[in-house]
Amino acid sequence: SDTPDLLTVIETANLLKVSVPTIYGYSHRKLLGKKRMKGCRKIFFSRQEVMKLLDEGRTKTNTELEQEANDHVAFKK
Repeated sequence: SDTPDLLTVIETANLLKVSVPTIYGYSHRKLLGKKRMKGCRKIFFSRQEVMKLLDEGRTKTNTELEQEANDHVAFKK
């Protein structure tokens, strides 16, 4: 990306070794906060936040994320 502190979706996916749709899922689930630049439709992620996620090992498998979603839905009923 043009800004060294911000990563594109593809750069973030490559760094975390997950798919692009998974990155969008992380963003939707608030595991990663997204950033937008004025006049640009692309979303970016903070390199620092991505590195923190990587260091903490917070990347979860799809099964774990699915289970959390199911637990969340069951809790809201």
